[in-house]
Amino acid sequence: MENEPWKDGILNSLDGMKRASPDPLLFQRIVAKLPARANLRVVRRPYAALIAACFTLLLTANVWALTREKKMSAMPPATGYQMVQANFDVY
Repeated sequence: MENEPWKDGILNSLDGMKRASPDPLLFQRIVAKLPARANLRVVRRPYAALIAACFTLLLTANVWALTREKKMSAMPPATGYQMVQANFDVY
């Protein structure tokens, strides 16, 4: 029971705390320190079109591969005898 005042002191240590608030002019000072339009570059239209075409090609290849895998997994697996018969059919 000797630890009870110590525990109460820890639990009550946050009483009276207030939420931190920044200086009202802080945002204006940060913006003032930023260089005006420093090294801004616009992506040119041919590059944007090339990026869009590459993304579309990549997306199409992924969709095609996934649908092909789904079709292949739906087919029954070939047995060894079927493979031999298909490869060495003399007639």
